Amino acid sequence: MLNRIDAHLVALRAVFACLLTIAWPLGAHFQGEYIDLARFSEPTLWDRYNAYISVALVLLVLQTALITGLLLQSARRRRAEREMRENQKMLEASNRQISELFGRLIAAQEAERSRIARDLHDDVSQRVAALSLSMGSLKRKLANKAGNSDEVGELSAMQRDAVALAEGVRNVSHDLHPSTLQHAGLVTALGEFCGQFGRLHSLAITFSAAPDFGHIDGTAALCLYRVVQEALHNVAKHAQARDVTVSLTRSGDVVHLSIVDDGKGFHLAGKRGHGEGLGLISIDERVRVMGGQMAVDTRPGGGTRLSVSIQQ
Repeated sequence: MLNRIDAHLVALRAVFACLLTIAWPLGAHFQGEYIDLARFSEPTLWDRYNAYISVALVLLVLQTALITGLLLQSARRRRAEREMRENQKMLEASNRQISELFGRLIAAQEAERSRIARDLHDDVSQRVAALSLSMGSLKRKLANKAGNSDEVGELSAMQRDAVALAEGVRNVSHDLHPSTLQHAGLVTALGEFCGQFGRLHSLAITFSAAPDFGHIDGTAALCLYRVVQEALHNVAKHAQARDVTVSLTRSGDVVHLSIVDDGKGFHLAGKRGHGEGLGLISIDERVRVMGGQMAVDTRPGGGTRLSVSIQQ
């Protein structure tokens, strides 16, 4: 790019070239001689010098036009660069606002999940448990009387359904707000979740954590827990995988999470280009709010590897 100093140098060079163009024929013709005004007024020499002057003026006009064009081009480039920098700053500010908004949205979502989980555990789950106990008491009373075998059988089936419902409510409550994460830490909570999820979806999930993994901040632990939740749900829904490996490691103050499956994989660019892959978008936004990084390595028929790094 031509800056202001370069443009001024070009202008000076052009003017100097024009002056040389005008002065050169005189210097060449009268070299070693005094200027004879009578000789200088001869038609042939005067016509020749007029021709030189005309050529010099044409060159001067062309040089001026070129310099003007270069200066205008330089000004346009500077203006475009200035606008580009301003647009870049506006875009960065907009991205920061979106990240902050998403962070507040995540915090509000987690607070609402916690409230719903408490309601399910303290109200719905307790009511279902009480209903199951009432069914058990009624079943024992009917069993002591003859001719009630059919009613006893129906009550037994209803009690089993109530127990299954209580277990389902407990699982939903745990998914919404994992109490184990608060009381036992990330490693124990993920190990428990991977085991339950694998049994529920018939997946062989292997979970491992580095022996020296240590303690992790509560916000970062919740982020990684949600990432594993979302990733495993994506695997169960789309990947058609049989084996999944979830691993936690640590390098100094950086925590690394890796989730690898042997599923069918996919075209990453195609997913994003068609507006699909909302699970990956959600994971990416969560990780970015924490100042971390996410990477996806996948190809059709080659499984998928999801890598997340968060600094403590």
